[in-house]
Amino acid sequence: MLRFWLDLGVDGFRIDVAHGMVKAAGLPDIGHTEQAKLIGSQVLPFFDQDGVHEIHRSWRRLLDSYPGDRIGVAEAWAPTSERLALYVRPDELHQAFNFQFLKCPWDAAAMREVIDESLAATGSVGAPPPGCSPTTTWSGTPPATPTEPVAARSGGSPAPAPRPCSSWRCPGRPISTRARSWACPR
Repeated sequence: MLRFWLDLGVDGFRIDVAHGMVKAAGLPDIGHTEQAKLIGSQVLPFFDQDGVHEIHRSWRRLLDSYPGDRIGVAEAWAPTSERLALYVRPDELHQAFNFQFLKCPWDAAAMREVIDESLAATGSVGAPPPGCSPTTTWSGTPPATPTEPVAARSGGSPAPAPRPCSSWRCPGRPISTRARSWACPR
């Protein structure tokens, strides 16, 4: 499938659920009393298993075998910055969505902490340093989750949540784009 699109000239791929292609041996259950959280410190038997990295390495070799600059971007929900950094090692994908901002308060010091922690983690695995080839795609809203009301950046009062709609049905100017839909003003 990748070769088909690369042969047609695409420049790369956004890999949805890049962390969910390998399951733990025996397919263990997480239990009946707990629900999986996308951003959290849970170790889950169906997400972020070490075996997924061999798949990404093989895809990187394929991308690198084509002329020009081809890119693989992981939409990977990892429990820590250190685990997320594994997806952007020099022989794996080029970038990964960094969803740590989703649980970060709207506070400069807290945001700086998330950024510093993320950059330190990617640097520790040999990912290119900032300014060379960015390995982090900062995300404030995940591409496949409902948009929640966001505080207005000027006054701090809640802004109405955008409603998802198809691009051809979107009245007026879209206020943000996402992988599957447009977010339109109410």
